Amino acid sequence: MTQTQHRVQVHSRKRNARETLSVLSELSQTLLKIADQESESLQRRDAQSFAALQHSKKSIANEYMSASQEFQNNLQDFKDADLQALNALDQLQGALHKKTSANNELIKAMRTQATATTGSTLFLTQALGQTAQEQTINSLYPEYKERGRA
Repeated sequence: MTQTQHRVQVHSRKRNARETLSVLSELSQTLLKIADQESESLQRRDAQSFAALQHSKKSIANEYMSASQEFQNNLQDFKDADLQALNALDQLQGALHKKTSANNELIKAMRTQATATTGSTLFLTQALGQTAQEQTINSLYPEYKERGRA
């Protein structure tokens, strides 16, 4: 049985605390791997690879949200859960938060750079267009320049 099949089978019934922690840990690890791959794609400025990761990330994130909601809805069941498993999950979630925050900062920096580049390109294009227009008018209508309008 594959991990995905196991997750689906476990998801189809109410899990006990141990199973829920195990599923949350597995999903957190998978999301962390995806976040690492996203980070690599962003650092290479490989938008195509980054975009390709989004479908699997969305699917895993939906599973994670479902298991997380189950965890929250059944907090009483976790009061006697394995403390080591809870700590491991907490560490995974901390690492995931750190990685996704770093990725968001990379995206923000790329967006800022793209906006600045686009703005300066538009300004340069406008200046070149205006210069070309003035040169065309001056070459076609020399009297226009002589009257001080160019």
